Amino acid sequence: MDATRLAMDYAFSVLNMHKIYLVVDKENEKAVHVYKKVGFMVEGELLDEFFVDGNYHNAIRMCMFQKAYFGTK
Repeated sequence: MDATRLAMDYAFSVLNMHKIYLVVDKENEKAVHVYKKVGFMVEGELLDEFFVDGNYHNAIRMCMFQKAYFGTK
């Protein structure tokens, strides 16, 4: 989680980004939990977004805005 927070701090403090986002496998509950814990929110679900082991999988797009990051830091 420290690496995630470090990357977020760099994105918002140094690069002055307004918004950052990520895409994660919907079935990866541990990753989704970690991202929510550091402040990301679910923006939407991408249906059949990627193909692995003969099956299509849905993904979740999560984001955080700079204002929210500095409000929760």
